[in-house]
Formats: sequence, structure tokens, C-alpha cells
Amino acid sequence: MSSSTNLLYRMRQGWILARVSLRIVRRRKRIVLLPVVGVLAMATLLGSYLAGTVAIAGEAPAQVVRAGVIFSLLAFASNLLLYFVLVFVNAAVAVFTFTLVDGGTPSVFGSLRTSFRGGVRLFLWAAIAALIGASLRLGQGLEPQLRYGFALAGFLWTFFVPLVAPVVLFEGVGPLQAVRRSTAIRRSTWVEGLGGLASVYGMFFLAGAPGLIPPLLGWLVGGMPGVGVGLVLAALYWVPLFFAGSTTKAVLVAVLYRYSTTGEISSEFLGTALTSGAIRR
Repeated sequence: MSSSTNLLYRMRQGWILARVSLRIVRRRKRIVLLPVVGVLAMATLLGSYLAGTVAIAGEAPAQVVRAGVIFSLLAFASNLLLYFVLVFVNAAVAVFTFTLVDGGTPSVFGSLRTSFRGGVRLFLWAAIAALIGASLRLGQGLEPQLRYGFALAGFLWTFFVPLVAPVVLFEGVGPLQAVRRSTAIRRSTWVEGLGGLASVYGMFFLAGAPGLIPPLLGWLVGGMPGVGVGLVLAALYWVPLFFAGSTTKAVLVAVLYRYSTTGEISSEFLGTALTSGAIRR
């Protein structure tokens, strides 16, 4: 098999894995509740952070230094907790996905409860991710001439580490070893990963396009007031689609991890038009 043919074959595997991920979400729609819980938790954290910053802004001038220190600590703590919520929810999605693929009956609370078993290691990983993410953003701000280099480093970091959460949870290793494991998996399946990710974005971009119709019709019928009504209708369509897309992307990470470690996916989720042999390495 030539290199170009092999590349296309592996891209097709990524497309199949994306289809499997979407089928899992459609089969058990309640899995979408996990990202919803995550967003609600993040909104609560952000609300607490904003309330804290408002309180700090009211500090007397003589207390500006102390207020600045408190603000910095509050910002880092909020960022760390946001990372932890994201990592924890992704781990719970992986638990839900694996339970379903293995023939079990997953539940939202059961998946969250299982994720708590790796709570300490997941929190340590969130701390590492928060520090690196903050460092990359700080570097972009301090060295504008290197912003493209920092942006590339951020992309590579984001691409190679999404499997850390399932590795930590299912292989029982620490976050540093999980980073090495995730990077190794990504190096061997980067084509499938890019193909799957592009497929998920493509599917939900096309699915979201009809949401543009209400604002356009509103403009034609009622001008700016009509656009406002159309945007409300579009939001009612796009918000559930956003959560479905976020969930499918998280499921894709879990499916890719399963595929990379076993070389196959349960035929139950491949569909009648596909065969398990199509995704074997």
C-alpha cells in the first residue's frame, strides 16, 4: 500500500470513529447531561470569580498591593478549578462510553462516581494543564514577536494530551506518565485523530447551518426586530447542538483511546454499512 493510499485509509478510519462517536451519543442521549453539568459548574465558578473581583475592586488604595495578590491567587484558583471540571467531565464521558461499548448500561451519576476514583490524579493533571496553559498565554503576551510560536506550541499541547484523562483513570498511572502515554498514542494515531476531529467539526457545522435561516428570514420580513427574533430561534437550535457536538468530540477521544489500545470497536456501534475490519490497524 502506497503512502498516499495508506494516509487516505487512515483518514477514513478517523471518519468511521467519528461516526461511531455520533452513534453512541444518539444511542444514549443522556450522555449529553455530563457536559451540561460541567458547563453549570464552570458558570458557578466564573460567577464566584467575578464576585470576588468586584469585591477586590472596592479595596482602598492603601490595600492595592494586597488586593493584587488576592486577585492573582483567585484567578489561578478559578483557572485550576475550571481545568479540573473539564478534565473530570471528559473522564466521566469516557467511563460512560466504555460502559456502553462493553455492553453495560451506563448512567450519568454512575459515570461521575467512577471518575471520582481518579480524583486526586485527575486534579494533579488539571494543575499541570493549568500551569502550562497559563505559561503559554503569558508567553504570548510578553513576547508578541513569538506569538505564532507559542500558538503552535499551544496547538500541539492541546492535540497530544486529550487522552491523559482516560489514561489516568483506566491505567491507574500518574499524570506525568499519562502525558507520555497520551503523546505516544497520538503519535501513532495522529492521522485518525485529525480525521475524526475534522469529521466531527464538519458534521456539526453542516448541522448548524440551518440555524442561519431564522435570522435571515427575520431580516427579510421584519428588519432588525425580525433579526432579534430569528437569533432567539437560532439560539434555541444551536445550544442543544453545541452540547451534542461537545459530547461527540469527548466521546471521540474515548473511542480513539479504545481503538488505539485494542485495535477495534464493538460492531454494535459500527452500523450496517461498516464492518469492524474497516478500522483494524
